[in-house]
Amino acid sequence: MNSHIETPSWWQLTTRILFSPRAFFAESTGKLGYCVSMVYLAKTALIASLINTLLLTTIFYAVVASFASILTAFTAILGTLLTPLIAVAANIPPDKVPGAIESFARNGEFHTIMISVKFGAILLVGYFGTIVISTCLQAGIAHLIARLLGSTGSFRATAAAYSFGSAAWMLSVIPLLNVIAPVYGAALNFYGMRNVHQLSSAQTTLTVGLAVAVPLVTFMLCSNWCKL
Repeated sequence: MNSHIETPSWWQLTTRILFSPRAFFAESTGKLGYCVSMVYLAKTALIASLINTLLLTTIFYAVVASFASILTAFTAILGTLLTPLIAVAANIPPDKVPGAIESFARNGEFHTIMISVKFGAILLVGYFGTIVISTCLQAGIAHLIARLLGSTGSFRATAAAYSFGSAAWMLSVIPLLNVIAPVYGAALNFYGMRNVHQLSSAQTTLTVGLAVAVPLVTFMLCSNWCKL
């Protein structure tokens, strides 16, 4: 008998995980399977990354464009006074400054767009990598701790629980709610781990808490070590 059920859409999964996490992890985690959870993680990471990147890149473009307009106006009005400063800052001869200002005024919009595109591309890759890597890393640590606490569940079950728990990243795209996204993500992981490994509430809290704390503490120690 096939234990799998018809796979819901990404949107259906996300709304159910976010609004009915206890029921979802109690009823659906094992039935949906490992592969479905991995696909869900990839889609969630991509969608959350795209939305956040679009919002932040738009803000970045607006700031840079405003700065470029202000700088162009200042150089047009105070060109003579600013020439020495521009020459030093841009490392160009003073007699080349008027041409550089004219080029900046003519091509400023194009440069602003290109800078914003590069910024957006880096941001997109960074967001996507952060979501996927942090989810996998926490799943690995949580599974190790769960096994130390006596659980016999598989790593695939842990990975599935954390992958579905990545739904909390969608809260990061909503102003104000983005503040509680990490806390809600921990709550989703709590429900997932407690169900797939049959752990007690205390054991699950310890498992999820350490899975968050270990990478964070390690990162802080490495950062301090690098400064020495």
